[in-house]
Amino acid sequence: MMVLLACCLFLHAAAAEPSVEILSAYQFPPNVCKILIRNHGEEPLDLREPELKSGAKEGATALWTMAEPDLLTPDGSSWITGLFASALPGEGEIPMRLVTTGKQIPFSLEANPRLVVTYSVQVPEEEKVYIFVLNAAAEDCTITAADINDVPVALAQPVEIPAARNALLCGKCSVRPAPEFEVPQVVIRLTPSGGLPVQVFGRLFRPEHTVLRGAGNTFDTIDCLSHAHGDDTTAATKAIAAATAQRGTLRTIKFCNIDVGDNAAARFAQIMERNHIEPQLAYSDECASGDYVQTLLECVEKVRCATQPGITYAWVFPSDIHAPSSPPYGVARLRTMIYTMLAAGSKGFELFSPEFQDAGGAHAHANNRLMEEIAPLRPLLALSNPVDLLESEEPAGFVVRTLVCGDKGILLFVLPRVDNAAHDGRQHLPIRGPGYPLSEEGFEITSGDSFSVTQPDSRHYELDLPLTSQAQLYLIPAQ
Repeated sequence: MMVLLACCLFLHAAAAEPSVEILSAYQFPPNVCKILIRNHGEEPLDLREPELKSGAKEGATALWTMAEPDLLTPDGSSWITGLFASALPGEGEIPMRLVTTGKQIPFSLEANPRLVVTYSVQVPEEEKVYIFVLNAAAEDCTITAADINDVPVALAQPVEIPAARNALLCGKCSVRPAPEFEVPQVVIRLTPSGGLPVQVFGRLFRPEHTVLRGAGNTFDTIDCLSHAHGDDTTAATKAIAAATAQRGTLRTIKFCNIDVGDNAAARFAQIMERNHIEPQLAYSDECASGDYVQTLLECVEKVRCATQPGITYAWVFPSDIHAPSSPPYGVARLRTMIYTMLAAGSKGFELFSPEFQDAGGAHAHANNRLMEEIAPLRPLLALSNPVDLLESEEPAGFVVRTLVCGDKGILLFVLPRVDNAAHDGRQHLPIRGPGYPLSEEGFEITSGDSFSVTQPDSRHYELDLPLTSQAQLYLIPAQ
């Protein structure tokens, strides 16, 4: 079981030895371990240098392990995160050991958790929370109740989550908000119908943590671990030290060139709450051949999956930043890049100023207009997460992605795989509803053109989408 409430491990050798209860222990993403522990001892438990070891694989020790808080007071609880070089072997429960202050605490880790949280955000002024939950099981699941740090979330109704898909839990919740730029780690308890509650790791963001702006530099706790000197252990030690020093703030880490080969993103993304990525499309052979949409989707999705339940956002350059004299991508390509990153789950972006010679500022002006088009979406992006609502195959030559934007509506991205390919006509597209009623019309963000949305039954909608040679972004508001 993911939740090991019955697994209480008391070590009685000496009064000062730790007495630890394992409240939850699971693996997600596949090589990341999350363990929630409670200190039942009479003395604080030092977790500043913990180690995780797998009993299922001889000699398998986590590349890095960190705990927050790292000094566990009596009757306090802490989340411990550990990253292994690869997914741990085995099905069901994996034997593990937590080593701290010279003591070894055995426990079992759930290898295939059924439910995990991919993103959660709080809107304090509305006393409302939005929790996106992934059902990783092979069968459908219905959530009947949820709470955050033992504070109930008032769900309007049970939420059905199809197998291997995400869904939104939304409701009033009076959990105390953290200061504006602090992201608390929280315990989210989910109760499925016909099953025991499960406790999972969450980070409770706020809408203002979403990044969407023109040019500028963001303070970063640690800079570009893709180019870190030394081995992974040295880089992890540096990152954890920086994260610890900046505890209580919204911490960010930069990653570069994540569209090529192995990189640090998958190894270090869990250390920070927010990950800043630089997709260098100019150096991708796939992008040069025209398939940059799929390449960029995979690039952002890889970092987002490694980051969950954190935030991923991106730098966007109007030309190759390593060749300032190179020609600009052009507004159509730039729009496609931005739409693709948002569609893949980037929680915003920074659009940098042109590095090339821009006579008369024409390209800078076009970039500003593009920012003006997208800026009104920031409140929606803050509440959004990728949720696959498609009920049919994508139209030939297109990539289609859907974001559920809290209870405000959905964003629909229609991205042509090849620039300027001839497309004409309309496409019938059935989708699953987000869990609340949608309006009868959708709108294209740039032009404002509308299309019809019909509802054949209570759970599904049918869209009459126009197809064009350019990337399109549509909003379907909630009723």
